[in-house]
Amino acid sequence: MRFLLTLVMLFSGLSLLQANALDDIELSQDSFWLCVQDTSLTFEIDFGSDYDIENAEHFRLYFTNFDILYQYKFSVFRESSLIGKIKLTPLARPADGIYFFTLTIEDDTSSFQKELFLEVLSTPPNIALISPIDEQMELDVENSRFEWEGTGNIADYTLMVATDATLDSVVYQITTSNTFFGLTESLLPNQIYYWQVTANNKCDTTASPVFQFSTENLVHTQNIFSLDYQICPNPTTDWVKIEFGSDNSQLVLYGSHGQLLEQRNFTAYTSLDLSAYPSGVYWVELRHSTVTFVEKVLKK
Repeated sequence: MRFLLTLVMLFSGLSLLQANALDDIELSQDSFWLCVQDTSLTFEIDFGSDYDIENAEHFRLYFTNFDILYQYKFSVFRESSLIGKIKLTPLARPADGIYFFTLTIEDDTSSFQKELFLEVLSTPPNIALISPIDEQMELDVENSRFEWEGTGNIADYTLMVATDATLDSVVYQITTSNTFFGLTESLLPNQIYYWQVTANNKCDTTASPVFQFSTENLVHTQNIFSLDYQICPNPTTDWVKIEFGSDNSQLVLYGSHGQLLEQRNFTAYTSLDLSAYPSGVYWVELRHSTVTFVEKVLKK
């Protein structure tokens, strides 16, 4: 009888030990970042469905190897699992950088350790635009390269090229980790553009000033006074009529981003149907021999 009672007590203790084991802990994350505008960070610990924190002997939770002065608040709630929530608050904002530290959770029967790291970030520094310079003239439409200077805690950059100074009409946008980019699409000739670069990290963005530039004029002037053209109505809601003082001419239609939409030959008179295209800016190019005209058409 005494032997049987001892076995019962042994198995009861083993069940309690298994129920209170910390081996199955899962963290919501093991890497964090703290931004200049943040005062604290919060993460969760999943203890599992069986852990009984109230009956755990000498439950302890603490951080070690942490180069930051801090305070933390630990709270628990139970859903399908026992969830612990930690709110960690630095007493003073640390300098930018990466900090490693160790989280230890233990009771008298088991323990859990995990190395964590914290990245502290501030707002990205200002960006200096290099090329094209502000108000540059005659930029090559076939080889448009943009360069800027950025240093510090920047993850990537967003380049925007637009046809207006407020960057509402963006014609090209790309995100890159480099400090330069060559456009893969040609810009339209004889056009004023505006460009800006935004530096991004996990916490914030910093925008450069907006620079203006104009593209080269590809209109050739040989015999220009012997030809005349007319495109109307402009603006239009659907059709435009085109007159060009030449018997063997070519019409090319471009979208607002410089993409080729239509191309055909015509003699003196033709019409262009824009009804299938969305409202916006289009470019009509008329060619004859060595003479080229480019006209902006607005579809309402």
